[in-house]
Amino acid sequence: MIGQIRALSLLSGLGILLLAGCSGKGVPINPPTPLSDVDPSLMVEHRWVRQLGKGSDQYHLKLRPLVDGERVFQASHRGEVAAMDAASGSQLWRVSVDSRINTGPADAGDWLLLGAMSEVIALHKDDGAVVWRSPVNTEVLSMPAWHREVVVIHAGDGSVVGINSQTGEPLWQHRESVPSLSLRGTGNPVIVGDEGVLVGTASGKLIALSLHEGELLWQTEIASPRGRSELERIADVDADLAGGDGVVYASSYQGVLAEVNIAGGQLGWNREIASSTGITIDERQLYVTDRDGNVWALSRRDGRTMWRQQALAYRGLSAPVQQGDYLIVGDYEGYLHWLHKEDGRLVARARVQDWREYWPVGDLTPLNEGVAVERAILMPPMVRGNWVYASDKRGVLDVFEVSLVEDKDAK
Repeated sequence: MIGQIRALSLLSGLGILLLAGCSGKGVPINPPTPLSDVDPSLMVEHRWVRQLGKGSDQYHLKLRPLVDGERVFQASHRGEVAAMDAASGSQLWRVSVDSRINTGPADAGDWLLLGAMSEVIALHKDDGAVVWRSPVNTEVLSMPAWHREVVVIHAGDGSVVGINSQTGEPLWQHRESVPSLSLRGTGNPVIVGDEGVLVGTASGKLIALSLHEGELLWQTEIASPRGRSELERIADVDADLAGGDGVVYASSYQGVLAEVNIAGGQLGWNREIASSTGITIDERQLYVTDRDGNVWALSRRDGRTMWRQQALAYRGLSAPVQQGDYLIVGDYEGYLHWLHKEDGRLVARARVQDWREYWPVGDLTPLNEGVAVERAILMPPMVRGNWVYASDKRGVLDVFEVSLVEDKDAK
C-alpha cells in the first residue's frame, strides 16, 4: 500500500500503521479512480484458488508466493507455511513454525527463507522441516536475500545482517540509523555478483556493503529529508531496487528516482517520482508505480518519460511485474491489471476470487469477507510463463493462465 509509516517511539512488535494518502484501514483518502471497461487483448482464466490462514492479517507485510518448478510455496503471518502443486493447487505439505512471519518465502536453493518477528528461519522445500533458526535483535521486515553461503536481511532497527546460509550463524552486522518517523518496512537487500550487496536505507541513502564481511564500500544520498514536519521529512528508500548493465535504480518516498553506478555509487540521471513499492526494468525501459498510483515507463538511458498511465490513480497499486510484453499491477480491491509495455494501455483485468465462492480441497478455512482493503494485493504477483500467482491480504492465492485473445478464439 501507499506509505506505511512506522513511529519508532511507539513501536511495539508490529508498531503503528499510518498511511500517507490512505485512511487507518488502508482505503485511499483520495477517491480511487473508478475502473473503466477494458477491451481485452488478453484472455485471463482462473485455474485454482486456495487460502492459507489469515495471510497478512491487518499488517503491511512482504508475504508473496514463491514458485519453484512444479511447486508453489506460501506463508501466513501467523506462522503457517504450505507447499502446493503449481498446476493443480493440491497441498503437498503444511507446517507451523511457531513464529509470526513478516516476509517470504524467499528462495535459497533447496531451502525456503522466512523473515519473522525476531529471527530468520530456513525450511526444507521437500517437507517444511526446519533447517535452522537465526535470532535477530528486532523484527525482520525485508525479504531475505541469498547467494551461496550468505543470507542477508535488513532488520527493522536499520541493521543489515549477514548470516551463514548453511548453519544460520551470524557473520556480520552493519548498522544504519533510523529516523524517529519512517516508513514501516525496510528496503530489500539486493546481492550483486559474488561480492556485494545493495540496500536502501530509512535516511534516504543507497549503501553498498561487501557480501562476506559487511564492510561499507560506498554510500550515496538518493533523497535528503526536507520539510518542516517529521512526516514531510520521510525519505526512506524502501522500494525494491532494480539493476543491470552496471547501474541500479532506486526510488524514495520523498520523491526522487535515480540511476546509480554500482561500481562506485556515482549518481546518473534522476527524476522527481516518489515510490515506496518497487521498480522493474527491461533492456530499454524502467517501469515504476508512483505514490499516487500512476504507472510510469522511463527510458533507462536518460530517464525521459516514455508514457504514464493515470487510469489507476489512488488505487493503492503494487509494484509492477513483467509478463512478456505486458506489466501486471495489483490494487487495493484485489484486482490485477495488465498494461502493454509499449504505451501503457490497459489490456486485461482479473480479480483474486472471493473465497466464499470456492471451498478448498483439504482443511484450509475460508474467512468472512470484510472491507475492500482486506483484498488488497500488497506484493506483485509471481509470473511463470503464461501463469500468474497472486495473493491478497486475506491469504487467498489465486492462479491465472494468460493467453492472447486471438489465440483463444482460434481454438
